[in-house]
Amino acid sequence: MNDLIAEFLFAYNYCPLPGIGELRCEFNSSSYNVADKSFSAPTRKYILNEGNVDEQPLVKYISNIRSIPVEEAESLLNVLCNRIKSSEGNGYEMPFVGNFTVKKNGRIFFQQADMPDDYLPNISAERVSRKSVHSVLVGDNESNSEEMTEFFNASSFQAKTNWWVWALILLIMAVCITVFYLNDKRSNSTFGNAMEIMPKEKQAK
Repeated sequence: MNDLIAEFLFAYNYCPLPGIGELRCEFNSSSYNVADKSFSAPTRKYILNEGNVDEQPLVKYISNIRSIPVEEAESLLNVLCNRIKSSEGNGYEMPFVGNFTVKKNGRIFFQQADMPDDYLPNISAERVSRKSVHSVLVGDNESNSEEMTEFFNASSFQAKTNWWVWALILLIMAVCITVFYLNDKRSNSTFGNAMEIMPKEKQAK
């Protein structure tokens, strides 16, 4: 019977024991140890709540597993619980579950059994940062987001570093136009049009 009690408790996280109370499981979440770079396994803590319980789910479970009538399963469960209640002084140990101790006043206390270290091992884990890279179709060529980012960054850098070339070309063009204008025979030494205007009398002759 002890193995069936343990199986039911592990499967459903509670176990009703008529005349004793209900064993209920509380979970403690895993924790991360920075020094060892490992996660501790989640732990189970079993607590005995005294009071009246509905033992029928457990009775039906025993009946199905043992392939016996419900009445016989209920009788076996009551025999086990009476054995626990009558174990004053020595206590009653249930393998993989815990130890029941009956005090002189009739109250029953429960001490959870220690789980083997191999059952709940620590898991090594180290945080790894990965870049999000996905495929990109550029024309007929397939690339990825990382390569495209590098391409656009390089193009932007090249555009920023080559601006002075265009400024130099525009400056040279401006200088050439100015020199050409100043060397034109129709221009004087200052500004304006220096073309000679003929009087009307000379034009008539």
